[in-house]
Formats: sequence, C-alpha cells, structure tokens
Amino acid sequence: MSLLGKIKKAVISEDADVKKKEIDHPAPDQKPVSPARATARGDALMSGIVRRPHVTEKAAALQEQGKYVFQVAASANKIEVKKAIAHMFGVRPVAVHIARKPERRVRLGKYEGKVPGFKKAIITLKEGDRIDMGV
Repeated sequence: MSLLGKIKKAVISEDADVKKKEIDHPAPDQKPVSPARATARGDALMSGIVRRPHVTEKAAALQEQGKYVFQVAASANKIEVKKAIAHMFGVRPVAVHIARKPERRVRLGKYEGKVPGFKKAIITLKEGDRIDMGV
C-alpha cells in the first residue's frame, strides 16, 4: 500500500469521539504501530497532522541523505510531527525542521488567483531507518 493510501486509511477510519492521548516513543524492541491499530487505541488523531508527502526534485535529493519531506497541518509543531511520524511508520526521527510556504497571488492575463500556502516538515531519520514512499 502506498504512503498516501496509509494516510487516507488512517484519516477515514478515525472516530469523531476518540480523544487525543499522549503518545510516547516506541521502544526499540517494539513493533511499529499500524494506522488501523492506532485508531483502535485512540492515537488516530496523530494521522491528521501529516497530510501527504511533498514530492519535488529537492525532496527526492534529500531522500538520499535520509531526510523525508511531508506537508503537515498548519497548526502542527515539531513535537507533534515527530510523534506522528514515529507512530505511522515505525521509525525514529532524529530531527524535524519546519518551514512555511506563504500563499501567493498569481496572474494569468487579466485573471487573478492565488496559490495556497502550506507548512512542510523535513524529517531526518536515524541511520539505517527508511520510509517506503511507494513510488
């Protein structure tokens, strides 16, 4: 299943009445938690933090260095993103860098519009860990 499929499955299956619980790092000997199992435990709200992988040429070059780029919720902070990635993919993020891309106005002839802004997170993983992007 592709990465986007995992994210959609976790978001669709979450219940509205599930309360957000504090999540700890998975222990090294502990198996990664699947999104479906996380929903049953009440951790599915974490899956709303990571929106989709950010696929660009620069992001592909960063993957070779063990860094992965995701679009995240506008209200997400580094700690929430780190916990969500650890639970969704069963990896250990070493560092999280967040950047905001502001919305901008564009014009095509006499027509004006805007390109929506977004927030992206660059996740640095521990040596040897990797996320299968399914591409």
